[in-house]
Order: sequence, then structure tokens, then C-alpha cells
Amino acid sequence: MAYWPPKTNWVTTDGIGYDDLNFIGEQSESVAAAIRRVHGFGFGVDNSQGGYDGLVTVLPGGCFSENGAPIRMAANHVKSLATWAAGNGAAYGGMASAVTVAAHTWYYMFVVMNPADGSTEIIFDDNIAGTNVAADVGSYTEKRYIGAFKTAAAGGSGSFDLVEMYSLDGDNVVFNPNSLEPVNFWFLTLTNTGIINNNYQAVTLTSAGIYGLALPAKNVRAKLLCGTGLTPGEVFYGMISQVAAGGNPVFTDPGSLFATPPSSAPRAEQYYAPPVIGTTEDHTEVFDIHVNASGQLLIAMWRSGGGGELRIAVRGYYDDRIV
Repeated sequence: MAYWPPKTNWVTTDGIGYDDLNFIGEQSESVAAAIRRVHGFGFGVDNSQGGYDGLVTVLPGGCFSENGAPIRMAANHVKSLATWAAGNGAAYGGMASAVTVAAHTWYYMFVVMNPADGSTEIIFDDNIAGTNVAADVGSYTEKRYIGAFKTAAAGGSGSFDLVEMYSLDGDNVVFNPNSLEPVNFWFLTLTNTGIINNNYQAVTLTSAGIYGLALPAKNVRAKLLCGTGLTPGEVFYGMISQVAAGGNPVFTDPGSLFATPPSSAPRAEQYYAPPVIGTTEDHTEVFDIHVNASGQLLIAMWRSGGGGELRIAVRGYYDDRIV
């Protein structure tokens, strides 16, 4: 934010003009944007500390609470998955007492602040609205959602390890796909047979219920790594976001990827075609696409004669944390 030099000589003709008023307006917009956003509060996870399973380290950040109170956390804050207790370090739990910790489950991080002295704490909830937070934190009455993490399998210390993930700035979250989907790296495999062949279908980014949703329960911009599989033949595919505004998805379902496959224009938000028509080699592409709070988007595939695969690995997501 730039600074406006104050006027000191009101006798001269140097009055407050349009440039000054425009500058004031621009700075007011910047302040309003700053109030709406969470700044910082990146995080990292640790599955290697003896005596504990997954630990979360929340990095410094600042924001305004849901009630508009300013919050600033100046130092790293470490929490385990045990029941919440005030304090910083592996010995101090972060999970709201009403929450039962389970494998392959998303949990949501909140910064809370005591308005009497400005001190801050970190607490986790299984509800993205933080409905279980207030029962534990006492005088820390101001809160704001700052991010999410996911458990992996049970660890060796009576708790759970965490999916390998981190965020340096709080907005861009990065996964290790082998940790999110430890069996075969690809989180989801779609076979191009039957109903999905050239027809858009709602697909949930999950792994048949085994490893749960690949993304937190909110609208985020997913970062997907997509592979066309090893079955010989050209595989085409398209994706369309199902993020809703006013209760209904903004983008309509066109029904099919091609009116006349594959010669007609594709109907897709994100689209892949073989780099050279007639090739049958495996190929990967990286896409960003908004995914709704249910982890769903529309996907259609086409291959001459049917068959073929689309494999999807979730590499991370962008969470704007804005109100």
C-alpha cells in the first residue's frame, strides 16, 4: 500500500483535487480487500516426531475475525491431534473435544484470539464452520477459518499420521499424491465404457470411499494431474466445473463432449486431445479447475471404439480464504 503525504500548507492553491480523491478511494478499496482476506497462516505437517503421530505447524499470519476484530499471530504454532489444550508444541492438542479423529478425514484449522490481550491459539474442527470451537476455547472468542489438512492411516502412537501436504502462503496448498493415494498414485481412474463414453457425468474426486474426498468441503481451485492410461487408442476428454452460485451450477451440462466425435468442436471448460491425431501413447496434462464443496465436476471421455482410461491425481488446490 502506498502512502499519501499529508497536506501541510492550506494557504497555497495546492488543494485536494481529483488525483487525491482517487488515491483515497484506491486505498479504501485496498483496506476493504485486506479485511476480507486471510493473510499468511501457511502450514506444514510432520509424521516423524517420536511419541506423536501427525503434527501440524501453523505459520504466522494475520486476518480479521468473523466479527471484524483484527487478529495477528507472530510465531509458528504447533499442535498434535489430541484434544485441544492451550499451548504451543507437540504436547498440546489442537482437536476440538467434541470431534472424534478418524483416518482419511478432512479437518479445518481456525485461529482464535482473546480480545482482552490479543493472544492467539489454534484449534481444529471437523466442521468447516467451526461449530465445535467455542465449547473449548473459553476467552478466545474471536475466530477465523485459515486452512485444512487431512489425516492418513493410523500411526504408531495411538493417533493418526497426516497426508503429506503444505502451504507456504496459506492460499496455495500442495499434496504429495503418493500420500493422498498411497496404493497407486492415481487417485481416481475412470474407464471409458458405457455411460461416460462421450457423455458428461458428475464425478466425485474420491477413491471409491477408501481414502475419502480428495479435497476439503469447500469451493476450491483444484490442481489436477491427468493421464490418459495405457490402453491403445486416442483418448479425448473434457471437464466442466460444477461450482454453484445461487444454489445452481453456473456452467450448464452440454450433454456430450462432441456432437460428432471427434471432428466437431469440443464442448468443455478444460479439454485434452492427443498431441498428434492417431497416436496411442500415454500422455499427461495438468489442469486447474474449480471444484465444488462436494468434490464434484463434470467429466466426459471419448475414444473410437470405446475403452481407454482417464487417471486423475490431485496435486493440491488454491484456497482463497475470503469472506
